[in-house]
Amino acid sequence: MRTRLERRRKRLARFHRERQGIKIRRHGRRGRGNNRLFGGGGTNTVSYAGASAGVIVGLGADTATGDGTDTVTGFTNVIGSALDDTVAPFPFGSFALTGGGGVDTVDFSHFPAKVTVDFGTGSVTSGGTSATVSGFEDVRDTPFADALTGDASGNRLAGLGGNDNINAVDGIPATTRSTGGRHLGHL
Repeated sequence: MRTRLERRRKRLARFHRERQGIKIRRHGRRGRGNNRLFGGGGTNTVSYAGASAGVIVGLGADTATGDGTDTVTGFTNVIGSALDDTVAPFPFGSFALTGGGGVDTVDFSHFPAKVTVDFGTGSVTSGGTSATVSGFEDVRDTPFADALTGDASGNRLAGLGGNDNINAVDGIPATTRSTGGRHLGHL
């Protein structure tokens, strides 16, 4: 016989095993709403692939908003929704980000050191950070001297200062424009 607490927990969340993690269902729906998710140690992925709205995920701030307000702690990887998303990864260690559909932005503006982002290869480096990104169209860089390389998806590469090196692809000349200490390249 189940206790009252066990019955209450069952109503709040049901965990289903999957090959690549745990799917959360709440009241018969995917875990939409305000959720508290803890990834623990190691490599963990939080997915918003089924979200009904674009999401803003801040791994360093442990927050995700847009499809409710979630607390996401201990995650290194993110899969975005089919809509416009913004993901700000944790500035240390390794991570993998997948943008999904829509026009997605990866935000490095909070990083404590310069970044090198190449959308063509999907690689990101910054100090001891080595990561991969895919499905993102836009990037916000750091206030330092960053290197940004686009791909064929019509990127918006927003420099936040520093002496940024912005490179285009497919015969489009590389552009580095400075406006009031900010660099902006449209590809």
